[in-house]
Amino acid sequence: MRQIQPNSARGVSRGNVCGLLAILALGAAFPPLAWAQSGAAETPQASAADRQISDIVVTAERRQSTVQDTPIAISAFEGAQLERQGIVAVEGLSRIAPGLQIYSEAINNEEFIIRGIGKSNEDLTTDSGVAVYLNDAYIPQSGEANAALFDIERVEVLRGPQGTLYGKNAVGGVINIITRKPTDEIEGYMLGELGSIGRRQFEAAVGGPVIEDKLSARIAGFSLHTDGAYRNLTTGNRANGVDSQALRGSLRFTPSADWEINLVVDYSKVDQAGVLKSVVTDIPGSPLVVADFFRPPYPYQEANLRTGRSDFEGDQGIRQWGAVLRIDHNADAGTATIVSSYRGERSYSSEDIDRTASMQSVISSNQKTWATSHEFRFVSDDDGALAAGGRLHWTAGLYWFHEEGWRNQGLFGRVCAPIVYQDYTEFGFPPPRPDCDFDNVDYASPAGLVGPGTPDHQDATANFLQRVNTDSIAAFGEVKFDVTDRLSISAGLRYTRENKQFDLDATSTPNNPGSDDFTISISDFVEVSPGVFEARGPYSVRRDKTWSKLTPKFVLEYEASQDLHAYASYARGFKSGGFNGQADKIEDTLPFNPEVADNFEVGLKADLFDRSLRINTSAFYILFDDLQVGGVDPITGAIITNNAAESEIKGLEIEALARPFPGLSVNGSLSLLDGEFKDYAIYIPHTVGDVPDLTIPGPPFILQDLSGARISYVPKYTATLGAEYEHRLGDGSSLRLGANATFKGNTVQRASVIRSRAYAVVDAHVGWTSPNNNWSITGWVRNLTDEVYYPGGAALPDFNPDTNRVALLADPRTYGATVKFSFGP
Repeated sequence: MRQIQPNSARGVSRGNVCGLLAILALGAAFPPLAWAQSGAAETPQASAADRQISDIVVTAERRQSTVQDTPIAISAFEGAQLERQGIVAVEGLSRIAPGLQIYSEAINNEEFIIRGIGKSNEDLTTDSGVAVYLNDAYIPQSGEANAALFDIERVEVLRGPQGTLYGKNAVGGVINIITRKPTDEIEGYMLGELGSIGRRQFEAAVGGPVIEDKLSARIAGFSLHTDGAYRNLTTGNRANGVDSQALRGSLRFTPSADWEINLVVDYSKVDQAGVLKSVVTDIPGSPLVVADFFRPPYPYQEANLRTGRSDFEGDQGIRQWGAVLRIDHNADAGTATIVSSYRGERSYSSEDIDRTASMQSVISSNQKTWATSHEFRFVSDDDGALAAGGRLHWTAGLYWFHEEGWRNQGLFGRVCAPIVYQDYTEFGFPPPRPDCDFDNVDYASPAGLVGPGTPDHQDATANFLQRVNTDSIAAFGEVKFDVTDRLSISAGLRYTRENKQFDLDATSTPNNPGSDDFTISISDFVEVSPGVFEARGPYSVRRDKTWSKLTPKFVLEYEASQDLHAYASYARGFKSGGFNGQADKIEDTLPFNPEVADNFEVGLKADLFDRSLRINTSAFYILFDDLQVGGVDPITGAIITNNAAESEIKGLEIEALARPFPGLSVNGSLSLLDGEFKDYAIYIPHTVGDVPDLTIPGPPFILQDLSGARISYVPKYTATLGAEYEHRLGDGSSLRLGANATFKGNTVQRASVIRSRAYAVVDAHVGWTSPNNNWSITGWVRNLTDEVYYPGGAALPDFNPDTNRVALLADPRTYGATVKFSFGP
């Protein structure tokens, strides 16, 4: 297994690029030969028609339009494209959508990021800056949002603030998933896939009329199993295998030509056996040393990076269920729509975070939430009585959202430092001791909360029981007026009012009755009189906060020709504040502020050369006020969320699709992001070399000014490149050959520490489709060059963060075959 070194990704990436270019060269050379051998004659008219790029109809502006006619930076992917590229979960969209990052290292701790805007922590009260919708209904929890993608009509990824048209405000953007509706004809499909690392995937769907021209139904199911690519060297067990099942039912009722009622219900479950991660070291042989915590031997980078030495594998999973009811009534003036939804979920996780064979530190969680939302909106008809002769297009709506949640976050600690230099005797602690003998502790101490600033022993479990009630109401609208046949102006406005009620019970109990429960940190002591200190220990707190905001949007559109559209826009996005649900001290539970982003953007969408080349570009500048980011409590070392006073991101996005001759499609995208903190400072470990300096009294944290530093979790560039060639055989069947590559630059996290290195990944496939399109067989290879990479890592604040990190490696090279049978029109 290759070692990850500081420059290794660059070299491997060159190999990936060479591999992709070889495949593209083969595709470019093979088609003319195939056409010559077939002897097929083409007319110029037929050739031009075959090369034309078709439009994808979207509802990004709550009315039907094509991607090219929509003045938003939007990427749309049809279900067939997702299927060909092996994307079976929402996280896979980050491989193909520019400007989108999705990190899914733990269930209900997924991070959805568009243009650098995402979620700052895993606490229950913290919202994501990217709103995920399923059939127009908002999905509040990140674990629910990372759902299986099967029987999909299309997915729309909208970049930039979208609050004037979407019920739950989205400061960074929107991912809108639209499932297939029932039709009036019987149709469906069955799909089976087998691959390496024990991959077994099955899908099926069937739908058709129940009452002719009135009621139709559809049911779809999904199942996926993988064995996992990791192995635990302590137990010998495989780890990180996944079992996922999902079921969806849909009804479509059309009592008359003016009414349409759609009901979609779904249930899914995901269980992952093992939550192992890799210790990745930039300097070979350096251990993962943690101050004040873990006992040696410390974990090192293994020869096989997809292995670990935990005392147990851990697990995680989620159950979720929901329903969306949509009622549309068409009138002369426009369409009135009601969307009502309900979602519930239960999730769990348990992970060994000391990465050693001894039982030292485990983090676990259990969560359950439910939410309901109701939206009413009216969309004018372009030819209706309120359209000013077809020049006025407008939308108005009201929205209400309610959520209740419960989360119990636990931290098991049986840890100590072999040599502790801090002297805390003035606070009533015993003097420092050089040993870690849990069985012969000669002093008793009150229970308190676990914190990195504690003395030499911790043998207790801290629990943070979070409860939240959220109510959000909003009114929104947008008006577009056609000044001329080519020039249009739009204005939108949204008012949001959101209230969060937050409760936290923070407690700590000994791991074994009568055992040492010394878990008090310095921050848990208060001076009640001069020189007299008392332990605060466990606490309970209730917080209540309401935020409100007006957010506008303005757009100027110009249609230079039928195939050339330009726009300039300004939009403000708003995300409410929240609370820190894992605070070591009560002061850290105070609310952090809302996040506001002003997005200035210009875009150009062009179809060229008789619609055989499509290029869409956008350039943007985002100015943040109070960007929510993760920081460090300087006393306890706890990770808390606070606000960066000012931040900015500048970027450029390009998407291109070309059909140079019949049968060949070439696509690519590029996203360039330059994001930095303008005014921000956090606490970081005070280190000597690569190890925290423990000779300084108190926890080893110092204040660092990050003004001018890169924004966390945002690569400077992401790019995709792909090609597919389809050749028709004499019997009407077809052969397909394709390859896709994804390129991403490195990302950083707090204090500009490297989170993940740059990487490039290539996938390839070859397939056959029957003459009637009923049968298809596809062979595929993913991660063709066996790139060793990790899309996300973690550098904890208490150890050598500049050289070591904990990372979840992506799967190695995998291969397999997919068989699909479709029936119906």
